[in-house]
This record gives sequence, structure tokens and C-alpha cells, in this order.
Amino acid sequence: MVSVCIATYNGEKVIKRQVDSILCQLKDNDEIVISDDGSTDKTLDVLANYNDKRIKIFHHKKRPEDKHSGEIVAHNFENAIQYAQGDYIFIADQDDEWFPNKVSSFLELFKTYDMVVSNATVIDVETGKDEGLLYWRRSPLKNYFLKKGKYFGCTMAINKKMKENILPFPKQIPLHDMWIGLVSELTGKANYIETPLMYYRSSAKSVSHNVNNSWFYKIYYRVYLLSHVYTRVIKTKINKNRQNEEV
Repeated sequence: MVSVCIATYNGEKVIKRQVDSILCQLKDNDEIVISDDGSTDKTLDVLANYNDKRIKIFHHKKRPEDKHSGEIVAHNFENAIQYAQGDYIFIADQDDEWFPNKVSSFLELFKTYDMVVSNATVIDVETGKDEGLLYWRRSPLKNYFLKKGKYFGCTMAINKKMKENILPFPKQIPLHDMWIGLVSELTGKANYIETPLMYYRSSAKSVSHNVNNSWFYKIYYRVYLLSHVYTRVIKTKINKNRQNEEV
């Protein structure tokens, strides 16, 4: 079973294109798990018009302590992932578009790997211009520290075992994609598909990626995130060893 998790917020103009590109690849028992962050436009009406039992909508309430937009987006995705019932969990943004072979390409690799990441073709949303590939293959540390090598959640999918490793998110998590990518790569087996399998619409990312935080905060969240990543990795490995001993 496949679960596709989408965090939505005021996406009425873009959500249909994305959902259409996903639904045609899903089977009857698969699902699209929507976590909506209090949209004030017609996003929920667009989704309701599908009248498709595979689309499941949940509501996320912003936490008062979330002061940065990255934290709000991260916990919205966390809410979607918590409700996902699938053996394979895909992360999707509301404003992108999947290629027709994305799901099948990922599922083939899930026979061996715990996390699969594909490349993407970057499209400027205003001009429609092809701006090249989203990123190159990287190591976890380069992914984290280099501007052109970071993880993008919309290009990722994990199996059910990795879901157990990444949940719950840290309370002040600044970036869900960094958290999911690093924990999954350090506790499981990852594979990168160099071929793009989706369109990533660049200037539509203002909510989740184009955030002008201070240098102090940028340093703080890197230290905060890395400390929690390695704490979770150690905890996961300890639990795995205990389970092996019990067997």
C-alpha cells in the first residue's frame, strides 16, 4: 500500500494539478493523506470535489510555540505522516507535478532500500522556464550543509520502518526534509535516482523554503537538528540491538 502525504495551505490554484498527477499512479487501496494547515481559500473544496475515497483529509492546528514558518510546515507534514497507513510513504508538496512513472520507479527500488530519493526538473512558476536539475547526488553531511545539496522532502519516500524511526519529530524542528532524510539515511539504506521524476516549481516555495532567517538562527537550527538526529540514530540502534537479543 502506498501513502502520499501532502501538507496544504491556501493551494487552491495549484493543488489539482498535483493531485491529478498522483492519483493516476495509485491503486484502489492506496491513499493521499492531506494535512491542511487552516486554508482560508478553496483548497478543501477543490479536494472535496474529487469525491475519491483515496483522498483523506486531516486538519492540523498550528502550535503557539512555532515561531518560524519552517516549524509550522514541518509539523503539518508530521501530522500527515502520522495518519499514513501505507507500507511506502511518499512526501509531496501541493504545488509540484509528478511524472507518470514516479511511483513505479520508487516501488521497484523499495525491494532493496528503505528510503528512495529522485531528482527533479526545476520549473520557474512565472515564466515556465526549465531551470535544470534540482540537485546532485550527495553524502548526508554535504546534503545538510551545502546550499545546493540539501534534501527536499517532495523528492523523498520512505518505507514503514523508517516512519517508526522519524516519528515523533523534534518539537522545534526547523526543516522536515532534513530530518527525514538524515535519520532515514543514517538508520537505513538509501538510493538516489539521478533521473528527474517530477517538476519542482521553484518560486512557489515561499512558504517552506524561501525564508530569510538570521545567521544566528541558521547556526542554531543546524546544531539543534544535528543533535537530535544523532540522538535518534543512537536510540534507534539501541532498540534494534535489544530486539535482536530478544529474538
